[in-house]
Amino acid sequence: MATDKYGFENVSIGTTGWNGIIDNNTDDFDTHLHTRLLVTLEQGVGEAQTVCLGPGGKGRLARRGSDSDRKPALGVAIESGIVDDEIRVQRVGPFTSTVYNFTKIGRPVYLGDTQGSVTQTRPATDIQFIGIATAATTILLGGNVMVEDYQAPSTTTTTTSTTSTTTTVTTTTTT
Repeated sequence: MATDKYGFENVSIGTTGWNGIIDNNTDDFDTHLHTRLLVTLEQGVGEAQTVCLGPGGKGRLARRGSDSDRKPALGVAIESGIVDDEIRVQRVGPFTSTVYNFTKIGRPVYLGDTQGSVTQTRPATDIQFIGIATAATTILLGGNVMVEDYQAPSTTTTTTSTTSTTTTVTTTTTT
């Protein structure tokens, strides 16, 4: 009998052929749950570094900034690898690594300025949200691949005065 949520078959201890059922369900997991990607590398990548796809479709270190081919980050490397290695990249869910030392628990983590890095300091422009720090060594990855070209708000102040009635009107516009 299949489970309702994903349509996977239930496995009972002692059922003949249960290895085949588990193999089929594992294939279904790969099809439906996109928490990880397999990526062939065009450069060396370390554990917990952010990874994007380069122009040739191979993995490379991601970073924010003017290098449009270094973003968006697809996720973080679960393992290290060198050129032409195939590694796993986690996109969604909790990811723990001793590489991290977050100090603002419960606060956002963003793509950093240095290749492969993350930061808890919100950039002024070119923002990519990576996840939320849930512990000093853990990010809850959000799977977001959108980069926001954020511009800081500008403020314009206009002051008009009339001396005969001593009325002052101040208008502040924030965009």
